Amino acid sequence: MRLVTVTFDLALLGTSYTHIIYAAFRISSGGARAKALHTCGSHLLVILTIYLSGLSTSIVFRVAKTVSQDVQNLLSAIYLLLPGALNPVIYGVRTREIRQHVEKMLCGKELAQDIREKPKRLQNMRVKGKLPG
Repeated sequence: MRLVTVTFDLALLGTSYTHIIYAAFRISSGGARAKALHTCGSHLLVILTIYLSGLSTSIVFRVAKTVSQDVQNLLSAIYLLLPGALNPVIYGVRTREIRQHVEKMLCGKELAQDIREKPKRLQNMRVKGKLPG
């Protein structure tokens, strides 16, 4: 039953994200397309953490019959806690406003501002013809 549920779930997710990505590539605006694909990528990372933690736990329980009860309890706790703990981290790192705030807190205001402005300066130099690319 678990195999049927996971297979059906992955089939629906695959179909859904195929339609989403197809629609995102049909958007004429580059910024809107990038934002749609960025959001889709965040969702896929969260889904990947959920399924990988479940898959690794299942493999250990199936293959290693001699695993102690403590290890089984630890893996069960990881299976339950890891996706929920990583979910806000994934969305937080991939959200520009949160990432900028964390950069300010960790690096200091001046360094975080320099990090953000460097790609803008390089892009301006490419437009002006100073850099190849």
